Parts: sequence; C-alpha cells; structure tokens
Amino acid sequence: MRSAQIGYETAVHDRGDGPAVVLVHGTPLDAGSWRLIAPALAQAGRRVLAYDLRGHGSAAPTPLPPDYALLAADLGRLLDLLAIERAHVVGHSFGAQVAQTFALELPERLASLTIVCGRLAPFPPFEQVAARVEADGIEPLAEGLMERWLGAGHVAAGGAAIDYVRATLARADAAAYATALRMIASYDGQQRMAEIAAPVTVIACERDGVATPELAREAAALAPSGRFELVADCGHMLPLEQPEHLLGLLDGMLPRA
Repeated sequence: MRSAQIGYETAVHDRGDGPAVVLVHGTPLDAGSWRLIAPALAQAGRRVLAYDLRGHGSAAPTPLPPDYALLAADLGRLLDLLAIERAHVVGHSFGAQVAQTFALELPERLASLTIVCGRLAPFPPFEQVAARVEADGIEPLAEGLMERWLGAGHVAAGGAAIDYVRATLARADAAAYATALRMIASYDGQQRMAEIAAPVTVIACERDGVATPELAREAAALAPSGRFELVADCGHMLPLEQPEHLLGLLDGMLPRA
C-alpha cells in the first residue's frame, strides 16, 4: 500500500504486473472491500489497483462532493500518476456509478467496464436514508444495513468479511455517506450505457433489492458490447458474500500478462 496525491491524498493498493485493473469500492466501505478479490487477480498476471474514494477510508478527511465527474477525474489522475494509459475498471455499488462516469467522461482511458451490483437508475428512497444518517449517524442503522446487504444468516455466521464491514461502518464518515446516498438516489445512467463502446459486463445478484437483476439485465442489453451475469442466492455485497464466485467471473473475462 502506498499514499498517493490524485487531487486528494489516498491509500492505493498496487499489486502484480500485467494489464491494469482498477477496483472501485462502494459506500461507505473502502478499498478493503476488495481484500478477498484483489490478491488472486494480481497473482494471475494482472496489475490490480484499489484505492479509497474521497470521504472514505484513508481519504475520510477529504469531503465527498456530490460530483461524479470529479470522482471520475480522480481515477484518471490515478492512472496518470502510475503511467497507465488504459485500464479495465470494475466498480461495485456506488463505485459502479463512478466507474460508469469514468467510462463516459474518459472513454479513451477505458479498456473494459464491469458493473457489480450497481444501480444505474434513480432510487429516491435513499434520500430518506441520507436524512436519517445526517440526523442520527450510521451506528443506529449499521446492523440493519448489514442484514440487507449480506443476509441475516451470513451476518449471524460471522467471519472476517463481517468483521470488516462492521468495523468499517463504525469508523465511516456519516457526512460522506449521506452525500453518497443522495448521489445514488438521483443517479440516472441507464440509457447512457448505449454510449459505451468498450466491452461491458453487468453482474447482478438475485437478492439485491437496490441494483435489481431486472435493471442490470436492461443495462447490459443497452451497451453495444454488453454481457449480463446473474449470481444466485446473493445480496448486494457480492465481493464479500461470494468472493470466489466474483473472482471466477472476473478471472474469466479480464486479460492476463
């Protein structure tokens, strides 16, 4: 892990050699959400990068502005810093919206786009969740969030992934999370999938009530080179609930050295 200045200071995990793959995390998590995916992808002949978005993880001191274009530009600056011309970009949840914006704003830097549990249509209920977070913080919502994201049985079983999510929620910045929720609530990128010429894969989970399989299938169909994958019996946190399944999908589609 290294510290990098890309318009703000952030931690960057840089592993392996080969075609560049950038993993963009969801909210209110951080780059650690890829801990079960990144090392194996790198060992298989790729250069795998994961970093903390503004307002998250090591970058929590930097406020998160409601501006996807700025977050996409941050990703472009990360590639500039590391002298990477083009990258395969994988975004989970909120990170999928950042990744799609990057694909639209900087198409010449994109080798392929993978959307994991990312909702590309507005979701107004998140406005109310944002108001609750602003009023009461994250702690009163934490256990309920975990059960919706991962399923009550998975949370009850515990383990390293559950410990990570619980600890990350405990230290997450409430203001950044509220901002991100409002960004998700109004995000409308579904029809813009038609503008992305690079290969696109949209991965949905059967039990995801926000980034629903129906919307994901529609998004993949709109992309000129779109592909859809459905993961059975899984909720919103695919990288943590079924990391082996996601790893298998990514390993099968991303090029190696």
